[in-house]
Amino acid sequence: MPRCERERDDAAAVARDAVAESARARQAEAGARAETGRLRDDAARERDALTASHAAQIQARQALTDAGRGRAERAEAQLETERADRRQLTSHLTASTSTSTSARAARVRKEGTTTHASA
Repeated sequence: MPRCERERDDAAAVARDAVAESARARQAEAGARAETGRLRDDAARERDALTASHAAQIQARQALTDAGRGRAERAEAQLETERADRRQLTSHLTASTSTSTSARAARVRKEGTTTHASA
């Protein structure tokens, strides 16, 4: 009987080992599932943070673009106002110069005629 007892003891030890190995495998599987869940949660948080960051960057770029556009429009309006003022001044100066040149020419002609007539 010692052989039967030995075989029975060996079989019982193998069964205990199998049960222990099965328990370790279940525990490892549960741990892996928990780790997978944590990784998924971390990835979701990271994805949400990146989405929010990108949205903020897009809004900041849009605000900068709008501000730049506003400055450019104001500068163009100011430039057009200055050009209009310059054109107006130039036309006044040109008109004044033309009038005074014509008046001088008329005086010179008149004086020349008077000078020639008295000579």
